Amino acid sequence: MLNDAYSGVRPLEHKRARKVVVSPERQRITKIDREEEAAARQRLAALVAGGIHFKVKEEDGFVEGQRSDVQPKIAQKLGGKSFAPDATLDLHGEVTARVSDVVATFVRSHHRRGAKQMLIIVGKGLHSEDGQGVLLHALIDALTKGGAAPLVRCFASAHANLGGSGAVAVLLI
Repeated sequence: MLNDAYSGVRPLEHKRARKVVVSPERQRITKIDREEEAAARQRLAALVAGGIHFKVKEEDGFVEGQRSDVQPKIAQKLGGKSFAPDATLDLHGEVTARVSDVVATFVRSHHRRGAKQMLIIVGKGLHSEDGQGVLLHALIDALTKGGAAPLVRCFASAHANLGGSGAVAVLLI
């Protein structure tokens, strides 16, 4: 059957692979192009997450959030000692502008592999200029409004043995 499928097929005729040269004008990516792309990505993430509403509670650096249809007890269990993540993502050194994309990619790929529980490390901000962490708020936005939102059931600050307020335990659908 394979031979029948390939009957009459001939190799493409080419001497050498040609190099494609891109002019410097087309190579330049301007700041405006980057800003337009970032705005488009935000609109797309909002569209993907549309209709999903989360209740988020922040207190003294600790966070807890769940979809409006999830019982609060489930999110509270995430912060317990028995939480065992299927996958871990460390966001140390990541810039806030990329957090949403990185988290969405991570959540989607591990969800496809069957992961239900994950740990996302954001740090406590001890090495930041003002001593305040900036990644936690970017992570909350990524989990509640970004491309990961449709797959997130609830999240909470991790237990102290997993990083406490510097890490977030996430439960997927």
